[in-house]
Amino acid sequence: MWRPSCSVETLRARSILLGRLRNFFQQRALLEVQTAVLSRNTVTDPGIQSFAVSQAQANWYLQTSPEHQMKRLLAAWASGIYQICPAFRQEEMGRFHNCEFTLLEWYRPGFSLPELMSEVADLVKEVLPETRFRSIRYGQLLQDYFGVNPHLAKRQQLLAALVEFEPSGREGETVSTGGDSRTPDTGLEACSSRELIDLLFDRACTELTGGWFITDYPSDQAALAKTTESHQGYATAQRFELVIDGLEIANGYLELLEADIARTRMQQDLAIRRRQGAVEPPMDEHLLSAMQTGLPECSGVALGVDRLLMLQLGVKYISEVLPFPQDRA
Repeated sequence: MWRPSCSVETLRARSILLGRLRNFFQQRALLEVQTAVLSRNTVTDPGIQSFAVSQAQANWYLQTSPEHQMKRLLAAWASGIYQICPAFRQEEMGRFHNCEFTLLEWYRPGFSLPELMSEVADLVKEVLPETRFRSIRYGQLLQDYFGVNPHLAKRQQLLAALVEFEPSGREGETVSTGGDSRTPDTGLEACSSRELIDLLFDRACTELTGGWFITDYPSDQAALAKTTESHQGYATAQRFELVIDGLEIANGYLELLEADIARTRMQQDLAIRRRQGAVEPPMDEHLLSAMQTGLPECSGVALGVDRLLMLQLGVKYISEVLPFPQDRA
């Protein structure tokens, strides 16, 4: 178990990939930044669990993404920035998950969401040149595969759809419910409507081939994205995910600018955590202060580097592109 789980050829491929990613942004004059991995604050999202580290009789947190600190940089300088860094999430393990992973995250002041999606596609084509990209709305995806409208469906309809179209449970796979890994065929009766929708969505994504930008998420999945009213009259989040051959690769937002709305959403997150008996981390007052001072109009996206390398090399398990996954770390 002391040996690395990947080959030296894979490590060379990772090194080349990192160089290509950096070259992509250097050509576009984005500034590479490096923010703290250990912070007093973390995300409040109930579906994402952070690692707490005891320091000076207080809890600090390994960051689940550099989002908050990068937005503080945006508030200070309002220029395009990117970062390649380790990120950490508890209970993330399986075929596509490791508790420590590598994120590429970047922010584009003045970019609309379609402009950012176009740039994501350009970057992916540098690594996977044969990829063909299409778009579909979140609601249409679930309607096509399960015949349910996620904006209107009742819990029993969602449960019935999952029972009828139960995933086959492929070897080593887990289904992600907003950050929490859950096997697809257990615990359905205990799931909330939101978790059932997440399971349906993940099941539908496994059927997608090629590159798909999924847009118009339900508004309760906005996180720190802006919301709007769709052409069908539903409140939707202005965000997208890129799925390639069934694997989620990137998650992008038209970024929320209003500090008061962000605070309200964080308070709602903490209320959910309280009901679940989960840890309630403090709200990130540094981020809220930066937003109060003023974020520029911008879009931002996070992309999983390990997963992109998996697709490039055609391997099945994330452990095949990591030298020391969590069982060997």
